[in-house]
Amino acid sequence: SSGNATVVDASGLDFGASAVGGNLVATATTGNITDSGALAITGTSAFTTSASDADIALTTTTNAFTGAVSLNTTGGGGNAEIYIGTTNLVFGTSSVGGNLTVTTGSGSAVTQTGVLTVDGATDITANDGGNNIRLEGQENVLTGAVSLDGWNVRLTNAKALELGTIDSRALELTARGAITQTVPSVITSVGSSTIIAQNSAGNTDYDVTLENEDNNFQGALILTAGNV
Repeated sequence: SSGNATVVDASGLDFGASAVGGNLVATATTGNITDSGALAITGTSAFTTSASDADIALTTTTNAFTGAVSLNTTGGGGNAEIYIGTTNLVFGTSSVGGNLTVTTGSGSAVTQTGVLTVDGATDITANDGGNNIRLEGQENVLTGAVSLDGWNVRLTNAKALELGTIDSRALELTARGAITQTVPSVITSVGSSTIIAQNSAGNTDYDVTLENEDNNFQGALILTAGNV
């Protein structure tokens, strides 16, 4: 079946085990969106909490989203958390007012087709570091600290980039502003690392300040920056 599903609830939404052959659009106007059973969505998925500080928490470990997933919350306390079982997670255009937490299971990479905007912290783990995180295809707007645990890790940010803990086998980071890291964070890159702090026109460089003595760049480190 390829039928679509649209659900709007004046309070919160709690999904039991559900399968949609087409696209899913789910909106909670005053409460949270959660799941108590696995979601299997063949088409695209769009989840929106309209109330300020309402959360999206899709944490069933066997969730399967084949199409692009959009997550939208408002307010600094409007967090979004999603767990994917065995399918790749493809982000559609998303705007999260709070923190974003992503965990994928075996064989599941993280990619995107739309811009990812997160006002709070971003924490993405792809198969316990065993799969790729490829978020370099859009000018993302990530404001809080960004932590990434993946194999081939790539990210483009449309503004300054503050790094949390990074664990990768190969690393490519591009920011349209300075690149820094939080005080307790450690950056580990087993392979080569390319770090670019430069505007999109390529005519202005920004500073890169990564001063934790526990940072571990094991392969070649390539920098494009103003001051390092």
